[in-house]
Amino acid sequence: MRLGTYYRAELLKLLNIKADKENVLDVGCYDGYWLSTQGAKNKYGLDIDIVKKYPNINYIKDNALNIPFEDNKFDQVFAFDVIEHVPENTEEQFISELIRVAKNGSEIILTVPSKNIKIFPNFLTNWISKKWGHFKTNGYSKRELSRCLGKINGIKYEIIENNSPYFLKYYLLVRLIWKINEKFARKLIKRIAEKDVKNMQGERGFFIINIKKYNK
Repeated sequence: MRLGTYYRAELLKLLNIKADKENVLDVGCYDGYWLSTQGAKNKYGLDIDIVKKYPNINYIKDNALNIPFEDNKFDQVFAFDVIEHVPENTEEQFISELIRVAKNGSEIILTVPSKNIKIFPNFLTNWISKKWGHFKTNGYSKRELSRCLGKINGIKYEIIENNSPYFLKYYLLVRLIWKINEKFARKLIKRIAEKDVKNMQGERGFFIINIKKYNK
C-alpha cells in the first residue's frame, strides 16, 4: 500500500466521506485499498495500472477518459488524485466521464492537489511531485478548477480546501519511517490526519471537489 493512500483513507474517514451506496465506482483505485474498507454493495475499481488485491472489488483495467460503463450506472463515483495524471487539455473530458456514469442526484467526489502545494522543505516540492507522477503539473488552482467545472452542464459543485499542513510538513520523515516500520508509521499518519482535519483552510495542499449531478 502507498503511504499517501493510507493518509487519504484516514482523512476521508474523519470527514465522513464514504462509499456506502449500492453501486460505487472508484476511478484510479490502483489496488483498491480504500474501496475495500467501504460498505457499498457492489464495488468497482478502475485504473490503467491495476493490482487485484481484494476479493470484494470488481477490478477494471481501462482508461478513465472512456469509462466502459453505460450512462447513469453508479450511485457514487470517486476519483482521488487522478485528474493531474490525465493528458493535458482532457480534464473536462475526464470529469464529464465521471458525471456521465453517475446517476441523477448522485455524488461525484474528487481530490486534487493544489497548484500552490508546498511540501517541506519547499525546494523539494517539484521533485517530490514528480515522484508522485505529477509530470504535467503539480496541481490546479481553485480558479482553474472552477473554470473547468463551469463548462459542464447539469451539475452543482463545491470546492473545499484541504491544506494538509502536517502531512506535507512531515511527509519525508513519515515516508522514511514507513519503509522501516509501517505499523508505527500508520499510527503517526492517523495522528497527522486528526490534526490536518482541524486545519483545512488554505491553498498550499489539496482540494476536495464535491459534485452533484442533477439533470443529465
